[in-house]
Amino acid sequence: MAAPHVVLVGLMGVGKSSVGRALAREMKRPFVDTDSVIESNEGRTIADIFAVDGEATFREIERHTLESVLASTQAAVIATGGGVVETAACRDTLAVARRAGARVVWLSAPLPRWPSAPVVRTTDRCSRVIARQPLRDSSTDGGRSTKR
Repeated sequence: MAAPHVVLVGLMGVGKSSVGRALAREMKRPFVDTDSVIESNEGRTIADIFAVDGEATFREIERHTLESVLASTQAAVIATGGGVVETAACRDTLAVARRAGARVVWLSAPLPRWPSAPVVRTTDRCSRVIARQPLRDSSTDGGRSTKR
């Protein structure tokens, strides 16, 4: 990966896409939302992928998408899905990107608005947040609050 991407990670609802679009405008870079890329490539919503194929299949699609987006030589601001750091393969992909110069930033907000996302409907929210702390710390260059 030659491009110094900025990769935004964080829980669902913290503003990765909103912050990413604004940051991309400021940095004069393209903005890429991996969830939107997945939906476009698959021709269906993420909720549909979860419902029909399950989370494991979605996470594999997410990994391939992340690898593809990070392989671009054009520097971009990239917003990832809320669960990207839960998959070891995605964490490894982010680590490779960091070693190549990408900046991976964990966004947080005081209390994310919990959307009706597939993962949220099937998982205890508090446990999920607590479980991500070590993943956040080991997968990113630091965090920023969006104070939403």
